[in-house]
Amino acid sequence: MKKLLLTAGVIVVVAAFAPAALATKPAKGPVLASNLAFAPGELCPFGVSIRTVETKQFFLAFSNGVLETHGSFTVSVTNTNTQQTRYFNLPGMIRFEFLPNGIIRATGIGPTLSYLPTGAFLDNRPGALIYTDGRSVEVDDFSGPPFIVSFDVLSGNSENLCETMA
Repeated sequence: MKKLLLTAGVIVVVAAFAPAALATKPAKGPVLASNLAFAPGELCPFGVSIRTVETKQFFLAFSNGVLETHGSFTVSVTNTNTQQTRYFNLPGMIRFEFLPNGIIRATGIGPTLSYLPTGAFLDNRPGALIYTDGRSVEVDDFSGPPFIVSFDVLSGNSENLCETMA
């Protein structure tokens, strides 16, 4: 009887941990460096250059379709009209969830930089370049011509670089 209870207990413990043990490991790869240039009015009233200074960032692609970025990432942001440049260390994590009907939800945790181009919102609000140190959520709709449904800073501090670097 003791042997049967011990065996049953082992089966219960193994069964409880089996899904985690059998789960597919996420695919891992580097996030490539990129340099972006925005003409005046595309993102901010002035031209903006965003350059990768250093990246040790990587992505994890999970079997459920979720994609996450992790690791250190440093960029320079330059107002191309005045040549004012600021540097940002962005070690924050961004989690991309691909939802039904072409909706993508991106949740940023920690220091992140969000590009919100002019005209990307349906209400045609001006563009913004938002540095957030906290938690932010952006929801995008790719079911037709892409547009930003919403962008919200849920906690922490944020700064619109289009305003502070003007």
